[in-house]
Amino acid sequence: MKIKPHKLICGLCALSLAFSGLCLWNIYQLRGELERQTHQLMNLENLSGQVSDTVRSVPSLVRGALDEAFAVFSKYESSFSDTLTPQGTGEIQVQLIPRQWAQDTTVQVLYQEDDGPQQSVQAQRSGEGYEYTASIPFSISADKISLTGSTVSQGVTSLQPLEDFYAPKSYYTQSLGFPELFGSTQYQNGSLKTDWEVSLHCDGGQLWDEKEPPLVSCDLVMELDGEEIDRLPLEADSSVFPPRDYSLKVQKEYACQPGQRLTVKMVAQDPIGFTYEQTADSYQIQSNGVDPDFDRYSYDWEITWKGAAS
Repeated sequence: MKIKPHKLICGLCALSLAFSGLCLWNIYQLRGELERQTHQLMNLENLSGQVSDTVRSVPSLVRGALDEAFAVFSKYESSFSDTLTPQGTGEIQVQLIPRQWAQDTTVQVLYQEDDGPQQSVQAQRSGEGYEYTASIPFSISADKISLTGSTVSQGVTSLQPLEDFYAPKSYYTQSLGFPELFGSTQYQNGSLKTDWEVSLHCDGGQLWDEKEPPLVSCDLVMELDGEEIDRLPLEADSSVFPPRDYSLKVQKEYACQPGQRLTVKMVAQDPIGFTYEQTADSYQIQSNGVDPDFDRYSYDWEITWKGAAS
């Protein structure tokens, strides 16, 4: 039997379409399977992350439970005194309640400044209750203060680390911004001419109650080769009280010679007794002008204890 050519071509086309359809169906099925497996992998990754987070949290949870189980005190609170002595010392007020108490129970607070010797203060019982209080002295020059609580009851001594305080001076100091000095500085024929706009912003401090200015003085100090030659007070912004912004316009001339150095410092003092100093500008005098000396700029305030202003 002889098959006509056009019928053969039609048959081949039909087979080709059927094969293509089958391939597309298999591809669609494969795509669906891949999407399902990808979704399962994502779920497994999420579950793995949750398990990892849980595992990581176990040590801290166990440590917290152990700390609570073996804690010597059921209550511990601390606070800084609001004032400093003329010698630059403050106090940390501590309140403690022992977890176990007997008639002969005594409580002490051990404290250590930096790497110095450990000292102790006897805590006093408050009335008829079970709370004990103690005042821990410290120097504002200390970088770290470590406190440990101690009880002696029926001949047994128990210790519990309480807290570490870092840079306690920062509790008393003001937060000052960077001194801003804009304008021109020119040198010619032995005379340095300044035309500056100077400003300083103060954010206050933790102890600042906003009932008085945060600074009792704020000066722009000129030094020529390390020797003070001028001191100009900044004016507080009187439009608000207490002021937070201080400013000054400087248009002055200073006699100097090539090779000398003019250093511009900002020096401020707060009511508590801290002095703040920062180098705002530095110029090397040249025969043909001035050369800013950026290496001598200081970007942090140097804070020292001078005692409260009289």
